[in-house]
Amino acid sequence: MEVEVKLRFTTPCLGNERRPQRDLMLRSPEGNIIFLQSWWRACLAYGAQALNQHQRDIDDIQADPEVDGSVTIYRRFYNSKDFKEHEAFDVGAVIAVRFCLPNVVTLDDFKRILETAGKYAGLSPYGYKQNFGRFAVVSVEAVKRGGQVG
Repeated sequence: MEVEVKLRFTTPCLGNERRPQRDLMLRSPEGNIIFLQSWWRACLAYGAQALNQHQRDIDDIQADPEVDGSVTIYRRFYNSKDFKEHEAFDVGAVIAVRFCLPNVVTLDDFKRILETAGKYAGLSPYGYKQNFGRFAVVSVEAVKRGGQVG
């Protein structure tokens, strides 16, 4: 089943593509922001393990690499004066992502996995283990195509 998910960041989600002036988000040739499948798998695996649900099914969940959302510039401070700029989804930013779920993972189960992963692990190209990229789930809805869900 194809689903569209909307997530709202509760901590900044920072770009990690190193540049001298500012670290950027990964982008497709068309300029769309990309989150790698491996990042989603790590995030979802955390949620599935924490809930003890669908741990074997996580590898069968496919994420569309292109993320829909608007970035801003975030300053990550080293001390009171020195900082590094990052392209980022800041606190409150909402992104939309599409996933294709295996039949054994229901919408409700997937939502619970995402909620747990977002609260405790997060997803950020630049160090989710550093408290970046935590999120809340706004919605999880089946994609309708030509009058059919899926």
